[in-house]
Order: sequence, then C-alpha cells, then structure tokens
Amino acid sequence: MKNKFLKIAIAAFVISVTFSCEDVIVDNEFNNKLSVQNSSVVQKSFIKPIGVSAKFFSTHAYVIGNEGNMWERRTFPGGTKKEKKILFLSKAKWNNLGKPKNDVDIIESIGIATGNFTFPTYISNSNFSHVFVKGSDGNLWVYWEGKIRDWDNLGEPINTSIDKTIGTLIVDNDKPYVFVKGFDNNLWCNYWTGANWNWRNQGKPKSNISVIESMGAITVDGGDRPYVFVKGSDNNLWLNWWSGSKWIWSNQGKPKFNISIVQSMGAITVDGGRPYVFVKGNDGNLWSNWWSGSKWLWRNHSKPKSNISITESMGAITVDGGRPYVFVKGNDGNLWLNWWSGSKWFWSNHGKPSEGVSIVKSYGAVTIEENKPHVYLEGSDGNLWVNWWSGSKWSWSSVPLN
Repeated sequence: MKNKFLKIAIAAFVISVTFSCEDVIVDNEFNNKLSVQNSSVVQKSFIKPIGVSAKFFSTHAYVIGNEGNMWERRTFPGGTKKEKKILFLSKAKWNNLGKPKNDVDIIESIGIATGNFTFPTYISNSNFSHVFVKGSDGNLWVYWEGKIRDWDNLGEPINTSIDKTIGTLIVDNDKPYVFVKGFDNNLWCNYWTGANWNWRNQGKPKSNISVIESMGAITVDGGDRPYVFVKGSDNNLWLNWWSGSKWIWSNQGKPKFNISIVQSMGAITVDGGRPYVFVKGNDGNLWSNWWSGSKWLWRNHSKPKSNISITESMGAITVDGGRPYVFVKGNDGNLWLNWWSGSKWFWSNHGKPSEGVSIVKSYGAVTIEENKPHVYLEGSDGNLWVNWWSGSKWSWSSVPLN
C-alpha cells in the first residue's frame, strides 16, 4: 500500500542502524569533534526501547536512557555513500530529547505515529513523528515534532489508568490514534480530531469478555479506517473496527477449535484494504487471520522447519504494498522469515547476526522506500543489529547501544 507514512508493525519497538566508517568519506577534524561531542553519550546505557519511525530515506530510533530521558538516533543502513555521508555529518549521534517534565520519567513506550501533520506550529505537509510514552505519573505523554519540538500531557483515560499499550496508528495521514488497555479492562483510544485531543472508551468485546493484550493495530482503505486486534479473556481473537460510521466489535475466533492463541506476531495491511493479523498458536505454528476481500479466513503457515518452532515475534511488515513479510525467532536461535512471493509462501533462514552473537530480543521491523525490509534486534554482544534487504541481497549491520 503506497501510504505517505510508514506503519510500525509492533508498537513498542526500537531500532537503530549504522554504517561502517570505511563506507563514508569523513573529515578527520570533524570526526574528532564528533567524538568529543558524544563523549557523554559513550558512557550512557539505554535500558528500554521506545520505537522507530522511518522518514524520507532514514530511520529514527528512540530509546529510554538510564536517567529516564528519551534519546534519538537517525541513521540509514541501505543508502548511497552520499546519503550516508550526509547523515554521518549531521545526525550520526544520539540526541537527548529529555523527559516529559523534570519530575516525570518515561516508564514505557506506547508507540510512534509518523505522518504529514498539519497541526498549528507545524510545517504543512512535512513528514514528522509523534512519540507516545507512559510517564511515571501514569499519564500518556506525546513528544511531537514540527517547527519546534515539545512534550504534551494527554492525561489518562476517564476514571481509570493505563495498563498496557495496544497500538498506535495514523488516520487520514495526519491524525494520530493511540490505543491502550485500561485497568478497567476496556479498550481506550486517545485521538487527534484536527483541533484537540480526546479520550474515547471503546469498551470490551462483550460485557463478560475483557481485553487481555494487543494483537496489532492497522488502518485500511487508504488509511482512514482503524482496525484494532486484541486477545479476549475467552482466548479468542477480537477486532474493534471503524465501519466509516460506527465502531464495531467482531469475534475472529481461534485458528482451530483446539488451537489457542499464544502471542501476537504482528498485523499489517495488504493492497491497502486487506488486513492480516499473525499469531503464534499453542501448536508452535504461525497462523494468520486475513481478509480475502469477501470473507475472513485462517491460514496455517506452519513452522520454519518440522523440527524448529517459533519462540517469539521479530516484526511484520508489507513489502511492495502487497507482500507480507513476517520475521520470527526460531528455537534454533536463528532469525526466520515467512514471506509471500506473489504466488506462494516461503520460509527463509536468516541466521544469526554474527558468529558467536545470539539474538536476545526483537526491536521491530519497517519497510524503507516501500520495498526494502529492515528487521532490528538486540544481540548478545550488547549491540543493536539490523538484517536488511539492499534490493539485491540480505546483510547484517550493527551499532553499539552506547
């Protein structure tokens, strides 16, 4: 789907990418100044991921530092030498974006929304990000970009507090929607009308069925209709979706009557109007619940190999607008990809980041320039790694997280 913004496959992810210095023409005097400028950052440790956005030809990674501040790094692994040089000279460092208030630390990520915002004080039709976090005061906070950058307090859902993140998305390319689970077990939405922020109670799937956790959030039909997938207390997959005139809850069921949903593998939109949500079943297989254009179907994507089970999600994205790519970690410790060629599904083994480096946890996946998948993860060496497609081959790159 050719949107003017990129959807993040899983809300609470961070990625960072880098390039090797031998690929970049760098002025030695400037490089020395850069090292001094970043000397305070070198000793820093980042304790939690926030998320990633992709803008223009670069990615922007956001993390929480051990002092409770948010940090950002802008890089691009698959660009030309000229693009790499531009980024190295301008943004090849961690930038301290502070915290919501002096006495409010960042507790966890809620998600990132990137679009062509036209809010007051914004540059019209520019590609900016909103970064949503939960503060130590329990409130939802947003860090927004424009002619200036600032923090805004969006408060809490009415008569309850934020329990878990569900997903973040963009409607009509310029209206962020943030979905969270409240401690009342309802689904809540904080959204931008074009003039102000509002909280809306989306309720429960049914009066006796609570929201348990997120399965993914996306938009369909050109980005103007939100679809939010959750797991209910009945262990079924449920969908809260906007018809164009009202919100509706739909029971999507289970992969099979005897197969339960264990965890989300991500949600995406194919061809602009067909939702796909991927889950891991208690049989160890990858399953998808997808819209054919006329009805909902469940598909068994099986395992990477008969003796290799899925252990966790690494992220799900759409390539070329119509081809799903689902990254998972196998119980062999390798990164695996289940992808649609246009005519059939394949499993591909992407291995480990490097010899002696294991995959610790996922940081998410994005598509750059509509056809270049990038999946990010933390290695056992303490570095962030990216497995990315250049257009002709897959490569691994790393960057220190300090």
